[in-house]
Amino acid sequence: MHKDRGRTSLATPLGAALGAAVRAAVASVDSAVPAVQLVPVPSRRINLVRRGRSTVAELAHAACRELGNGSTVESVLRVCQPLRDQVGLTADQRQRNLAGAFVATRPVHEVGRERVPVVVVDDIVTTGATSAEAVRALEAGGYWVVGVAAVCGPRRR
Repeated sequence: MHKDRGRTSLATPLGAALGAAVRAAVASVDSAVPAVQLVPVPSRRINLVRRGRSTVAELAHAACRELGNGSTVESVLRVCQPLRDQVGLTADQRQRNLAGAFVATRPVHEVGRERVPVVVVDDIVTTGATSAEAVRALEAGGYWVVGVAAVCGPRRR
C-alpha cells in the first residue's frame, strides 16, 4: 500500500519498524549501536517515474528519525543496467536479473580513520537477491556493510 498505492502516511510507522530492524542489525556487530549510514536499495527508473518518489528512501529517512542517533541516509546505489520487474520471478531468475545491476556512485565516507558502518535498507526481502546485489556493489565500492534491514521478509516456518 505504501509503495504502489501512494499511502505516504504509512512511511512513519513503517519507518519506525525499519528503525527497529536497523537497530537489531547493528547491535549484532556493536552493542552500542553507533550512528550508521543507511543506504536504500534503488528502484528501477520506471517505478520512480510512476510513483513520483523513492519509497525505500522515504522509509530510510523515517528510520533515521526513529533511530535519533545521528544516522544518515545516503542514496549511493544506482541501477546500472536494464532490469526486469521481479514480480513472478523465481529465486534463480531474480538472482540472474540482478547480477551486476547496482553500482556505488560515490566514494565511501570515512570518519577520521574509521569507516562508517552501513546498513542496506529495503521495504521487502523476498529471496534476498536484491539485498545480496546491494551488499556486493557497496563492498566493491569500499563500504563496510554491517547488515541489511527491511520492513517485511519471508515468513519463517
